[in-house]
Formats: sequence, C-alpha cells, structure tokens
Amino acid sequence: MDGQDKAHDDKSDQVGSHLSKQEARQVVNAAGQKKSSETLQQLIQSKGYQASQLDALAEFHKTPLQQACWKGNLSSIQYLLEQVGCDANVYSKQTFSYGKTAIFFALTQSRRQVVQFLLSRQEVNVSIVNNKGQSVLSLAASHNIPLELLQTIQSKEESDLTKWWNFRAKHSDNLEYGDLDPRFLDRPLRDTDVVTEYAVNPTTKKSRKGAFERRNPEAAKEWQRHRQQNKQGETQEKRELNNTLSAEQQQAIHNAWEVLLDRSNSDKDLLEAIITIVEQSDGLRKPWLSEMANRLLEMRYDYNQVSRLTLATNAQDDPMTRSNNNGRTTSLFLKLLAKMKGDGNSEDQKQSHSNMNQKVSKVKEKATQSPAIDPESLKAWSNLASQLQHLSISSLEQNPSNDGTKQLTLTDTTASITLVNEYNDLLGMWNRLESLANSDKALIVAMDSEWTTDTDHDGSASSILSTLQLAFCDPLDETPVSVYIVDLLVGSESNEDDRFQSLARKLVHWMIYGNSEHSDDSSGPIRDANMCLLGFAIGHDLRILRDFCNPSKGSMPTHTNKLRSQLLDLQMILRERRKSQFPTKQLPGLKTCTKLFSSWELSKEEQRSDWSKRPLSKSQVQYAALDAAILLFLLAEEYHRPDSAYYHNNIEKNE
Repeated sequence: MDGQDKAHDDKSDQVGSHLSKQEARQVVNAAGQKKSSETLQQLIQSKGYQASQLDALAEFHKTPLQQACWKGNLSSIQYLLEQVGCDANVYSKQTFSYGKTAIFFALTQSRRQVVQFLLSRQEVNVSIVNNKGQSVLSLAASHNIPLELLQTIQSKEESDLTKWWNFRAKHSDNLEYGDLDPRFLDRPLRDTDVVTEYAVNPTTKKSRKGAFERRNPEAAKEWQRHRQQNKQGETQEKRELNNTLSAEQQQAIHNAWEVLLDRSNSDKDLLEAIITIVEQSDGLRKPWLSEMANRLLEMRYDYNQVSRLTLATNAQDDPMTRSNNNGRTTSLFLKLLAKMKGDGNSEDQKQSHSNMNQKVSKVKEKATQSPAIDPESLKAWSNLASQLQHLSISSLEQNPSNDGTKQLTLTDTTASITLVNEYNDLLGMWNRLESLANSDKALIVAMDSEWTTDTDHDGSASSILSTLQLAFCDPLDETPVSVYIVDLLVGSESNEDDRFQSLARKLVHWMIYGNSEHSDDSSGPIRDANMCLLGFAIGHDLRILRDFCNPSKGSMPTHTNKLRSQLLDLQMILRERRKSQFPTKQLPGLKTCTKLFSSWELSKEEQRSDWSKRPLSKSQVQYAALDAAILLFLLAEEYHRPDSAYYHNNIEKNE
C-alpha cells in the first residue's frame, strides 16, 4: 500500500493550477447531472480542464468522477474515464471519506449499473480498505449488489498483484462504523458484533439511518458544529435570497424536505410535502423550480413516481384542494413535473394543466359531499368492535430486531398467513368468507392492498393492483387472526391463470357491491354478505379495486349509500375520536395512529419495494399481512378505551 499511497500523493501534489472553489463546485455539479454528460463536456472543453486538475479535487471535495458515480450518471463516467482520462483510483482525502475511490461512491448509493461498469475495467482497483475499515467487497455485500458482482470483486481481488491499500491502518479516524471487512479488523471481536461471510456488523438501508450518531455521539456533535459553521459562512448573495422568505416559510420548506427523505411516509404525506415546498418557494426571487426538480431527482424521485402520488391521495383530503391559490399551485406543480420529465412541449403542458384542474374540481366536489363520519359508520363501529375485544396490540410486541429496533410483528401465535395464488385456494377462501359472513352478526374484514405502477405509451403513470390482503377473526383458526394475501398479478399464461383472475374480480365485486356480477355463474357464493370492510384511508384502495374488477366496462357505479353502511375507514374514526390529538386538518397516517396504542414501531420499509416482482419476498409477505391485520388490533384497542360510551350516546340519538 505504501508505494501506491505515495504515488497518488505525489500526483496530487504536483498539480500546478488548482481550480477555484466556484469552478470546482460548477464542474462537480455538472458531473452529477443525471440526464446526460452534455453540460459536463461543454464545461470541460470550454475551460480546458485537464484530468490532473479534476483528480486533484479529491483533496477537499468529491472529484467529478466520484460525483458522477455517486449520482449514477453513467454517461459522464464513461466520458471522464475514456475521453478526459480521469483516474478511477484517485481516492478522497475528506475527513469522513478518506480512501474512497470512485467505486466506493457508487456502492454507497447502490448504483448497480455503475458498479458493474467499473468492475469491467481492468484498471479499477478493488483491493482497498478506506479509513473506516470498509472494503469494496464488504460494502457491496450490504448495498444490494447482486451475488455475481460480489464474485467478480473477489476474482479481481485474487488477480490483483498490487498490495492492498489499507487506509484504516494509517489514516484511521478512530470512530466506529458498520460494514467492516473482517480481514482487516483492527480490534478484537466483541460479543455484540454480527459477523457474516463478507462483513462485521453489516448494515441495512434502515439501520444506516442515524448509525453514525449512535456509534459516535461525541464526534457527531462536533460534526454538527462544523456544519453549523459552514452554514454561517454562506455567501451574502445566498443570504439575500434566503431573506426573501420568512423564518416560518424556511422552516416549513426544511420540514417538508425531511418528510421526503423518509420514503416510508405515506403517498399523501409525500405529496403534501412537495405541495408545501412549491407553495412556500413561490416567494423566492430566483429560479427555484429547476433546483427543486433536480433535488427530487437526486433523491431518486422520478417523474412517474411524483405523478403517481397524485393518484394515491384520499379524495376527501387531497393536498391540492387545501391550497389558498389552487390555480397557481396547480400550475407550478405541473411545471415541476415538466422539468422532471424534461418535456417542454407547451401543448402537452396545457393538456396536463387542464387534466389536473379537472382532477382538483372532482376532488373538491367529493370532499364537500362526504361527511367526515356518518351515523351509519358510528353504528357499525359500535356493533362490530365488540367482537374484536379479545385482540391486544401487546401480542405484536414480541421480537426486537438485531439492532434493538422494536417493531410490531405478526408471530405464529397471533396470526396465520396464507398466500393465495391458485384457483382452488382462492375459491376455498371465498367460501370460508361467505360462510362466516352469513351469521346474525356481521363479519368485520380488514382490507388493504399493495400496488405497483405502470407507465403508458404517453408517459403517464397508472396504478396496478399487486396484492389484496384480507384479515378477519375465524373461530375455526387456532390463531386470533387469519390473514389471506391474494396475489393479483398471477399472469395469463394459462387457462388456469385466466380462471384465477376472473374469480378474483368476482370476489372483489362481491365484497364491495354484492352478487350482481356473478349471479349467472356457479363460481363463488351467490348470496350477499353480512360483512363490513375495515380500511385505512380506504378511498384509494377502492378506486384501484374498482378498476381491477371491471377493467373493460368503464367506471362502475359508486353505490354511495350502500358503501357507507358496509365500509369503515379507521383513519376517519380515529380522527373523530381523537380530535384533541389531531387538531389540524391533516389526516393522521397509519404509523401515527399506531403510536397512540404502542411504543413499538410499525415498519413501512417494504411499502416502496418492488411489488411487481415475483415471488414475493418473506419480508414483503410479512409487511402485507401486518398492514391488514393491524387495523383489527387498532380498532380493538380503541374499543378498549373507557370513554367508548361517547359513541353509544351518538347511536342512541341517531336511533
């Protein structure tokens, strides 16, 4: 390592003309632009920058190549390596990144394509340990890099005749990290260490959040002080721009970006955050839409994802309807989408603007027609919740994770989970539901769905139903709750799959509307169900379910009166019951509602996983099952409250 280390030090020291901070920032930012390398090429050619000048930025900044790897801009990476001649093995000398080369920056952002490209180049060195004690292999193993690429890294390690560059040995910051390479561990193993084939204390996307602060509290405080000093040293121009917004507006924007950083938040909360940033930034005296669009893209929100958020909101509380200046907000939102898409066609934008205004008008109309909670729902709440009184959320507080995080979990003793993806299993489940739903007392069935998006030929995004989860109490089951996960992406490669899809559509129609859709078919029950569906922000689920069960006949009738007596929205019930805890107009999310009854966390990590991929992972199955079952437990916990007589009084008045 010493010889290579010195060679790179000499190369950096011999650069005769460094770029200014402004020039460095400009070229590094250009390298990080995702769409193409055109801006970067024009800048380098116009300024005449040499590879040695760009590589020398590793002294105090990411180099353009490292930035391009971090952002995943493959075209810029190819340009910098193949035409400019940048060195892929130049390593960072920043405090918390010492020893990181380009491939490290790609790995920390899980850029699979970039990692694969870099590994295909003979000159890329993988025999490196950064100053944290992490190697290319140990980081790759915990950052969703496929097994075949891990094997490629191992092969390159074996074939590399140079000595390892061990920056932990000479440039250690003496702080604690995860993903350590066990071959270069500079301390004895501890009882608390988790050791795998590739790493000591491997991390996950979730455990990495806040890990530095947990492992190094004093260093974290010092780092925060350093960041504060940097903020205080911002330029006068930037301060003037910030001063165009009030402190409250700046704080609102900051809070909104924090919401967007947490991808486990609900789609409605994410859309609300974007709308907040749009509305508050409208007072800035600078072009801010492009900056916002780029930042969203850097955070891995693409055009289709942001478009999809408008499909996923509850019609009764769409953020777009609460704007004081709806036309202006809609216009800015559409301009933001256009910049993210990179489409400047004014006619398309006008059409999108018209479509969005129609959506806003419909949402407003629905919001004014639907009361927050109606007498029929009150009656259903009182009559149904009593049958769940044997449930307790404490039964889900059983198994803390390895990192100490306390997450609610369905165990074998609390729920049976059945994945339904065959015709006979689906028919058997339906017959069981029909049998339970024809007793004197209505059966309460908790319902949830997972879905994915599909992009049409015109670039618009649509929601595709992936799974339907049903949870209910079956007296014949050994566990308190039975959960069925119906796989609705079973294809059409065989007649058996066609039969499954047809039966699934009839099941959905039967649950929501009754028996009219299959009264002429012997498949499935033919009687209406004495059943109440329990959902959370159920409006979006119903819209997707209606599209699923009637894909070719146009919009189905809403049957509003009938639906109201058959559906319970737990979100609306808890908001009505807990007005003092939810004083704002914003509807509480499921995680927030769960915190009313448990200090343990309801994980939403799998919400944004790939629900189009088959087979479903074990964690996806667990997540989907819990998302439905938790509704029964929450309704039961609310029933346990001593003031439930409040609803009995309301029922007596209504009768």
